[in-house]
Amino acid sequence: MKMKSYLMKKLEMKEIIMRRNLIGLRAVIIIAILMITVCLNAIAQVNVDDAKKTVIEWADVNAEHISDVSHQIWEFAEIGLTEFKSSDLLVSELEKNGFTMDRGLAGMPTSFVGTYIHGSGNPVIGILAEYDALPNGHSCGHNLFGTASVSSAIALKEAMEKHNIDGTIKLFGTPTEDTHGGKVWMAREGVFDGCDVFLSWHPGTKNDCNYGSNLAVQILEIKYYGISSHAGAAPEKGRSALDGLTISSIAMEFLREHMIEPMRIQYIITNGGQAPNSVPEFAQMRLVIRGPMMKDIDELRSREGGIDDCLRAGALASGTDVTMQVVGAFYNKMPNRTGSDLIIENMNYVGSPTFTEEENQFVQALAEKYDIPLGKLDSSIHEPIDDTGKASADTGDVSYIAPLISFNTTTEALGTPGHSSAKNEQVGMSIGWKGAIFATKVLACAGLDLLTDEARLAAVQKEFKDRMEGVDYHPVIPADLWPPIPKENPADFKGPAVPNLPEPEKPESLLYWKTN
Repeated sequence: MKMKSYLMKKLEMKEIIMRRNLIGLRAVIIIAILMITVCLNAIAQVNVDDAKKTVIEWADVNAEHISDVSHQIWEFAEIGLTEFKSSDLLVSELEKNGFTMDRGLAGMPTSFVGTYIHGSGNPVIGILAEYDALPNGHSCGHNLFGTASVSSAIALKEAMEKHNIDGTIKLFGTPTEDTHGGKVWMAREGVFDGCDVFLSWHPGTKNDCNYGSNLAVQILEIKYYGISSHAGAAPEKGRSALDGLTISSIAMEFLREHMIEPMRIQYIITNGGQAPNSVPEFAQMRLVIRGPMMKDIDELRSREGGIDDCLRAGALASGTDVTMQVVGAFYNKMPNRTGSDLIIENMNYVGSPTFTEEENQFVQALAEKYDIPLGKLDSSIHEPIDDTGKASADTGDVSYIAPLISFNTTTEALGTPGHSSAKNEQVGMSIGWKGAIFATKVLACAGLDLLTDEARLAAVQKEFKDRMEGVDYHPVIPADLWPPIPKENPADFKGPAVPNLPEPEKPESLLYWKTN
């Protein structure tokens, strides 16, 4: 018995020793794994830092070329849907640098997507580019916008190749932002689907990043149909379409008292008849409704006594008929504070450009030329702000598909009015070029962080997911409505032919119960 007890105790001791050794071995393995992870993370961080230096160096080496491309587009000054030379030039830049091109998206010949894939192809970073002008030239600075976005995509591609960084870069060439809101058609057709995050920027008066929103908008084409007659000899036989339109506009004036802030109603009469001695048989207005979110506009339109009822009231009171068609609709921007912090971090990493005395003198000469007060050229980098604007933009739809991170850089003096000739002149010379090159570097550096830092990308996506909870996104533009594409392309345009698009169905009468 004593021998058996002794052997049992000995076995127990061996088992205890083995357990201790196993625990010690596990501890050693865990420590080793942690050390390897730390080392790998440190190496990855060094690679990201090196990669950022690569894109900054690329932008500096190519600064003159970036400026030249921007100036060419500034000289082209092609308004929305006619950006033939501008799109050809930007597509050529991407093709020369190894991007696969797809052109003529969403029925617009001047739209394009450039794609570069490395390694696994994940994550997918989308970069937005605009290049349309206004009638007074590039007074919104899209010559800089398109050039810097394309340049950042090329710089990113160079860094991904050199430092073996997995991912996909998709550069979206989006036409006619200022005139027709080209991105909403591209969104409707699924062109932006599949991206993990979007990067964008815009020429401005400051180096800043606004994580506030703006207003959603619907643009409606309203048509009234009456009966023509001689206004003096037989007015009783006529039914004035202009009367119907006028009554509806008066009804909407009273509706203003019962709207939430900051909703807006704006309209113009685009056709009020042909002669005062003829009862107008046709009248037309362009109606713009803005609201914090698209659901607020839908509610204002559809509620009892809302916009649609005001339009019906005009028709009923005048004995006319009325139709309504949505011809434009932008969602409000879905903000992303996490992304804004990332941008400011990279602005500080890159360092903002400074401006010369000659450039400041140029600004003051413009102030005298146009008789407007212009301030200094601001080289500061401002902290992110939450400032909801009262305007609308087609980037809103993109921000409902995946997180959108957007920012501004200084390309003109403080106080420069948007869409002004003073802005057009500044974005066409060295002041604007400096801001575009800065934007190129910031876009590319932020893109590298999103490609290599899973936690950073996940944080941006989590904020997007949280903000989108309970929010429905559906393109408001009718499925059969297309932008007014020119009927012919220039002979030297290298893009696709004009598409054969079906005619949209005629809108139904708002007095459907009377006409059916």
